[in-house]
Parts: sequence; C-alpha cells; structure tokens
Amino acid sequence: MEETTFLCSEAKRVYSRVGLGLAVMFLVEIVLSIGLGMIFDLDQVKGPSIRWALFGQIIPVYGSIVAGYLVFRRLPSEPPEPHALQPGQFLRLPPITSFMQYAASGIGNLLLLLAGLLLKSLLGAAPEEPENPVVSMMQSIPPVIDFLLMVVVGPIAEELFCRKAIIDRTRIYGERLSVISTAVIFGIFHHSVTQFLYTVSLGLIFAYVYIRTGKLRYPIALHIYNNLLGFLAGKLVLSEGILDAFGETGKLFGGRHTLVTGFFLLLAALFIAGLIFFVRSIKNVHFEPAERELPKKYRFRCAWCSAAMLAYVLLGLFLTFTG
Repeated sequence: MEETTFLCSEAKRVYSRVGLGLAVMFLVEIVLSIGLGMIFDLDQVKGPSIRWALFGQIIPVYGSIVAGYLVFRRLPSEPPEPHALQPGQFLRLPPITSFMQYAASGIGNLLLLLAGLLLKSLLGAAPEEPENPVVSMMQSIPPVIDFLLMVVVGPIAEELFCRKAIIDRTRIYGERLSVISTAVIFGIFHHSVTQFLYTVSLGLIFAYVYIRTGKLRYPIALHIYNNLLGFLAGKLVLSEGILDAFGETGKLFGGRHTLVTGFFLLLAALFIAGLIFFVRSIKNVHFEPAERELPKKYRFRCAWCSAAMLAYVLLGLFLTFTG
C-alpha cells in the first residue's frame, strides 16, 4: 500500500508539472496574442497578411509552446525502445488516420448540430455556428506561409511537444494512460469545438505509433499527410466554391469542378480503405507493461486530478469559447 501511495504521488508530481507547463503555454499564448494584437493593431488587418501571420500566429503559438516546454523539460525522460516499421505496415496507417479523422469529425459535427437544436428549443434561438479555425487561418495568412505552417512547421512542432516531450516523461507510469492523456491534451491544445474529437482520435494514433516504434518520424509523417489533405481540401473549398457546387450536382463533373470532384472521391476511397485496415488492425493493438505501471483505479486521479491539469483544461475552454 505504501509503495502504491508513493508511486501515485510520484506520477501525480510528473503529470502535474506537465500540466503546469501546458497551463503556462496557454497563458503565454493569451498574453502574446492580446499584447501583440494591440501593439500591431491586428484587428484592422484585412485579408491575408504577413503581419498577422507573424504576430497573430507564429510568435504567440510557437513562443507559447517553447515556454510550456521549459517548465517541465527537467523531468526525467525515457524514450520508447526504437523499432522500425516495415513499408507495408506504415502504408496502412495513412488511410487509417483518414478514416479516424473523418469519422470523428462527422460524429463531432452531428453532436454540435444536436446541441444547437437542443439549445434552440430551450432558449428560442440557435447559438452562433462555431468558427472553423483552419478556414479562418487560411483566410488571414498568405498561402505560402499558410502551407509552411500547416503542413511542415505545425506537425513537427506539435509532435515534438505533444508526443515526444510528454510521452517520454509519462509512459513509465503506463503506456495506455500516456497515450490517452496525450491524445486528450492534443485535443485541448487546438482549443476548437469543431476540431476536438478528430484531433483526439488522431492523437491516439500518433501517440500509439510513437510508443510502439520509438521513432518520431512516423507520427510526423502521418501528421504531415493529414494536414496536407486538410490544407488541399480547405483551399479547394475556398477557391472552387465546392459547397455551392453541391447544390447543382451536374457542375461537379465538368469544368473547373472536375479537380475538386476527383479530390473528394480520393478522400472517400481513403476513408473506405482506412475503415478496412482499421478493422483488420484493431486486434493487434496492445500495450506493454510499464516500468512503474499505476494500478487502474489510480490512473485518472494521478494524471488529471491536480490544480495544474485543471488549469490547463479551464484555459483551454476559455480559449475555445473566446477565440
């Protein structure tokens, strides 16, 4: 009993320090966003702007990640044992991530729709539709910078922080706990109602792949793949007017919408292939016993029941609903 109490206390200290780093990250992001927004008058920026990209996105987001990491970087770090994937094993993963992303996104949108209908029946008026942060960013940042941030810099920075930095410090208390915790952290990290479920689902895959292989290049590659598809889909939606075109189905199969149609058919094929690979692979998911595995009944309490983790969740909610 004393050993369990000591182990839980040790795990809680580690998770609490990680939570403190995450809370500091959000606080720094808020301060930088407000301060730089006022200094550089970002509210007055219209259309894609390098000024908004630098002071409204790059410095607040990536500066806050660095600040958060500095809080817990001195915690003991034990990377997973490295194991290479065979080409065939890896090539099944991108369609699986597509399936997980779009299935979770569909479920999330359905839940938002039902919540909106419920609020409308209770309050007599529907709430404002939540803004999609991806589309908002695409409309505010020049295309080349947007591509670099979304497809290159973002995936690398987020995998270094949300996977390597946190998993290396928490997996000794249980691989399953570390995978689930970092996936939820990843979902809150994006502070977006519309993105929460699918970022959590992707976070589960990225974290599991990292824990099983010990190689960050695999989740980075999967992250880049998913963000590239999201980037292309967003650009096609914004530039080709695909949402309007769905009102006249015939237009989708001719003229300037042919490319758009082909791309969305590709996404459908990836979804179906991912579903098949997911069903075939799910039975192979396993977690190795950790060096200092926490008993089941203590896992949630030790990882999430601390003031620092609560602060991270509350700050995430604040950023989600205040933009």
